[in-house]
Amino acid sequence: MKVRVLMMAGLAACVAACSPAAPPAPEVAPSSGEELNPADLFNMALIKDYQCADGAKISVRFGQDPHDARVSADGGLPSILKPVVAASGARYEAAGMSLHTKANEALWTDFGKPMTRCVEVLP
Repeated sequence: MKVRVLMMAGLAACVAACSPAAPPAPEVAPSSGEELNPADLFNMALIKDYQCADGAKISVRFGQDPHDARVSADGGLPSILKPVVAASGARYEAAGMSLHTKANEALWTDFGKPMTRCVEVLP
């Protein structure tokens, strides 16, 4: 019986490790005593701004589509990056772009430029 339980636990760990990482959950708080309509959660998003070591500034919007990240670099038009499997944190990619986030840090690659380390700019 113990062997069967251990095998099931191992299988569950393998499945969890191979699944794409989910984006951070939106931080939602009703303001001034208003009730939150569950239907409004679909339209809410978490926006994080990052300052990168190469001088780039990126703004990332999580949650518009629950699995995508919309990245705007240096105030440009946003690009939609799709989630890919990450060993740790959350990783997103699109043609020539890559974003890997974990806690308040990110690694950003934009159209053939060298990868740069970014840190979240806190309000």
